[in-house]
Amino acid sequence: MGLEVTNLVPRGTSLCSLAVLKDGITVIENALKEPCLLINPFVTGEFGLHFYAAAPLRSSDGFNIGALCIVDKEPREFSAADQRTLESLASVVMENIERDIT
Repeated sequence: MGLEVTNLVPRGTSLCSLAVLKDGITVIENALKEPCLLINPFVTGEFGLHFYAAAPLRSSDGFNIGALCIVDKEPREFSAADQRTLESLASVVMENIERDIT
């Protein structure tokens, strides 16, 4: 099930800003167990984000330009196989972005 409403999320409160700074997968299986996230309004506020996984979208020039994210309101485990799948999807997204740019 996807999100019912999608809104623009300010970069300062977005967990994607963390993922863009890394070269690998970012996984937070239960945000309520991460002390540094307890001030994030998406975790403690009405949305109630508990799970977050993201793969950076890396250009062929080596720049991270965004992130492909999965979120949930329930904590969940994210296996190594899940991580490989997310990395593959991020790669497909970047191939499509770069194809459309050229």
